[in-house]
Amino acid sequence: MKKWRKRFLIFLCVFFLCGVALWGAWQIWFDPYRGTVTAFRPSEELETVLSGEEAAKDLDYLVHRLKERHPACINGLPHKVQTAYAQERENIAALPEVSVLSLWQSAARIFCHLGDAHSAVGVHYENSGRLPLAFAWEKDALVCSGGKFHGYIVNQIGNIPMD
Repeated sequence: MKKWRKRFLIFLCVFFLCGVALWGAWQIWFDPYRGTVTAFRPSEELETVLSGEEAAKDLDYLVHRLKERHPACINGLPHKVQTAYAQERENIAALPEVSVLSLWQSAARIFCHLGDAHSAVGVHYENSGRLPLAFAWEKDALVCSGGKFHGYIVNQIGNIPMD
């Protein structure tokens, strides 16, 4: 009986240590979300002005994260992305002042050369609101779906008719 108990205890210890090792390996090497954003910090306003050096550092940070995380960059930055990055960085660093909007536009011009649909520059404001309804295309018309406007057809957006 003592041998059985001792073997069972050894088995439990080995099982526990293997579990801890697997969990650690997952956290260190295999978790696809390691190092990604866990909490958003509000974005700077579009009119905020940065120095050319600050903006260049921001571009460096974006490209570093791109190289570190994006599947298209496993073997380094693609040539088109590297070329666009060098050009945008040179242009931004030469300016005495850069607005956040200009920096975002530069980053978008770099990211567009990846040729995918999920790499983009975005904004996060704490006070941003969302429309309380959704839209759907039905028979060549944009229709509101949800809320008190359900079924309404959108005729114009910003004084531009929906012809």
